[in-house]
Amino acid sequence: MSALAFGLVFTTPALAQGQSLKQWPHPGDTKFPAARRHLQQGLMQYDTFWRKCGHFSQQGCGSAQLDAVISEAREAVRIDPGWVHAHDLLGNALDSNRQFDEAIAEYRTALRLQPDYPAVHYDLGVALDDKGDIDGAISELREAVRLAPDRADANFQLADVLSVRQRWDEGIDYLRKAVDLDPDNADYRRGLGNALLQAGNYTEAANQLRQSIHLKPDNAYSHYFLGIAIGMSGDHETSIPEFREAVRLKPDFAGAHGNLAYDLYWRGDNDEAIREYRRGNTRGEGRPGRMHSRVSRGIAPRAGKGQ
Repeated sequence: MSALAFGLVFTTPALAQGQSLKQWPHPGDTKFPAARRHLQQGLMQYDTFWRKCGHFSQQGCGSAQLDAVISEAREAVRIDPGWVHAHDLLGNALDSNRQFDEAIAEYRTALRLQPDYPAVHYDLGVALDDKGDIDGAISELREAVRLAPDRADANFQLADVLSVRQRWDEGIDYLRKAVDLDPDNADYRRGLGNALLQAGNYTEAANQLRQSIHLKPDNAYSHYFLGIAIGMSGDHETSIPEFREAVRLKPDFAGAHGNLAYDLYWRGDNDEAIREYRRGNTRGEGRPGRMHSRVSRGIAPRAGKGQ
């Protein structure tokens, strides 16, 4: 799905979000009560799955609930094959089950029925990203933003996939829009800070990351990116506490250990620098380094994306 959050499982497919049927433009209901009952059952099961497992089923998490969602959605589609919502929910569940080609086919069917439905363009873009078709994802997410320009999540998601192509300046425009639309979202501010960092705008990056930390102080990636932004501005002393906080919050964060070692060495604390460098080389996530790519780093993991 996404990457700006570096760590973003952060966005839920549009239909899967509990309130999304109210949030997204609604293309119409089914005239078949039985189809509606199956869809409602499927939505409840998918909401339970999502809250428990996130976007993807991992190590069997929620597999029975996903099977139930797929079954209910297929039945809704069988009863009313012209109902966009049923195809969308089936696509969501198939994507969560890593059946990407089948999910994409359901979304495309939904769009043949309702070409201007932004939620399905959004979900299709997410599924294409999951499959690794970044250019296809960019195209669909652009359409979602065109049709629903005031959706903060769609702006963020588009910026995220643009970051895979390192199109930072373009992505920053969409991230600014996401932050303008939802200024209290720590993840969006972290994503904007990360993108500004990648683009070399260290001062504004630090400002956005400090605001993200104010909103959500316990995210290791925000401290990590802030440490990099401060260090890249030449202040290696002030960056050290940020890297220390990142490794305190996430002890297996190899990149944070490596950057902490770098700045400790710069300060002359050679023994501690060596210890941190060794910790970084034996820890689980990432290799010691200065930068990361996708701007979604640090959002609740969307299972494999940006990890």
